[in-house]
Amino acid sequence: MLPSTEYPRISGRATAISIFLATLAAAAFAVVLAASWEGPEAVRAVAWGVAGVLGCVLLVLLFKWVMRWFGRQELFSPFIAFPIAYAIWFALGSLTLFDERNPMVLQYSGIGLVCYLAGVLLVGMRKALRRPTLIVQNEWNNPRFWLVIGVLGVAALTAYGYIVSRVGIIALDSEAAEKRMDLGNYGPVQAVLFTATWTIFVFVVAQLWTHRQSKIVSVVAWGSLVTIAVILLSLGSRGYLFIPLLTAVIARHHLRKPFHVLKLAAISVIMFVGLSFYGYTRDSTVSKPTFSLKEGNATQLAIFPAVYAYLYVRQPVETFQEVIRVIPRTIPYQGGQLTFDALRTLLPGHHEMSDMFFKQILGSDFVGGGQPATLLGPLYGDFGLYGIVVGMFLVGSTVALTHGWMIRRPTVFRILIFCWLMQTVLFSLFGALIPYITTLWIPLFWWFLDVLLRQPALQSAKFAPIVPIRT
Repeated sequence: MLPSTEYPRISGRATAISIFLATLAAAAFAVVLAASWEGPEAVRAVAWGVAGVLGCVLLVLLFKWVMRWFGRQELFSPFIAFPIAYAIWFALGSLTLFDERNPMVLQYSGIGLVCYLAGVLLVGMRKALRRPTLIVQNEWNNPRFWLVIGVLGVAALTAYGYIVSRVGIIALDSEAAEKRMDLGNYGPVQAVLFTATWTIFVFVVAQLWTHRQSKIVSVVAWGSLVTIAVILLSLGSRGYLFIPLLTAVIARHHLRKPFHVLKLAAISVIMFVGLSFYGYTRDSTVSKPTFSLKEGNATQLAIFPAVYAYLYVRQPVETFQEVIRVIPRTIPYQGGQLTFDALRTLLPGHHEMSDMFFKQILGSDFVGGGQPATLLGPLYGDFGLYGIVVGMFLVGSTVALTHGWMIRRPTVFRILIFCWLMQTVLFSLFGALIPYITTLWIPLFWWFLDVLLRQPALQSAKFAPIVPIRT
């Protein structure tokens, strides 16, 4: 007698086979009926119709198989999330670039993806391919955690109040695109603000998902997160909120409950479209003092934000195409300055990021920030194709090593570090691998907080809450 767990699987297979055979029988009957009723000339038309029906059935079965396969995988493993997002990003961004001027954008992006996968395979093939069952351990002292969060909250509000007193609320300004650039004049204060707000946003959701809290603490905590989201959006850039929000979404997958692939795809689309619509409404105030939903018909209101969102995919890929055309033909390779320029932020003086460099050499004069060229732009601008090969291989190796380090001992801290790294590589599809010094500074700051919040060894082993992850 078969185990009870095997019966639904066999029953499902039998149902699928029965449907397929019934469809074939119906198709054969339709062909015979058409031949006998209308004559042989009608068989061809019926055959095409039958082929279309069978094709639709096969597509449905294939879709079900793909969804079932994804349901057994770790969606944020080094082999799935980034490679799929990478392929979709460059495929969509290249839709309008197939002309005689296209200097091998798809070829270079394909080489980059192969090198990334090679790095993953070489360093962590077994662990990257296997879906782990994580038992997450929260080692943080809960009272001490909320005390530290309170201190960070005071620091965030102080820094935000100082910036607003100097430049105002940027998102409400009719010249928001220009006003955003003024934040660069407050580098240290800006670093305090983002370090505090991003840490609060990610750490608080992680603590709520892994440690039982009172109802009052939970309500205050979620209300504080909404306040932080409003503060970040008021600074006039979606990226300020998108970075911690994407990190929190990835953390939720590991700390609370794994996402189904369709749910994860829906959340990703909603986040991208929602933040793009925010950018559309903000930029629409550059030429008009206010934005009104009453202006224009429903079709325009639906199409223009959608086109605006697509441009955020297309423009970086198009910029990468132009960078390949210009470098090294008229501009020499930069020898590492573009990839690692964020590290020079610690030195005195003004230092331009890679997106500002690309904007300058391409002669763009639009109002606002720089002109990013995807994560491949700085790699190519520094060392050409060799930079893409070596850089993407190192990215794959780093993601695989961090993933293996996380699953060997899945504490909340290690999971958050992996989530930050995954957010960094996903966000780099738009900009660069190290766009700002905070990309490296935030993990170091989190390591310091982990040491500060960690309970003594004996207490941790005895009292630390354990959260099983259902996979």
